Amino acid sequence: MRSRINILKDIVSFSGILKNLEKELSFYEWDSEVELIEIHKIDLLNGIEKYFKDEINKQDLIMWFNLIECRDDIKFNSDVIQEVIHELANPEINGGISRDRLEIIVKQLRNGACGV
Repeated sequence: MRSRINILKDIVSFSGILKNLEKELSFYEWDSEVELIEIHKIDLLNGIEKYFKDEINKQDLIMWFNLIECRDDIKFNSDVIQEVIHELANPEINGGISRDRLEIIVKQLRNGACGV
């Protein structure tokens, strides 16, 4: 069995099949006393870029954000990152996900803007 850290690294870097990573991670408890890895703006930008390049579909993108959201074992580098993850993990309550909205988010992440 792979380590929790390695699984989390693969999830954050979107390396591998999400369903398989989710299944691997399910062998570990949800709660964690410590943050094992950190997610950065570049990780979000890379994930969204996969969608723009048609390497993944919208459901994969949503699933990825859901796998990351509210985890005790992942440190969110900023409030902006946490806001973006929450918005894109929950499109049904946040107005959906459109290419236009993702482009705005990418631009704001690249410019370091808050209040994405």
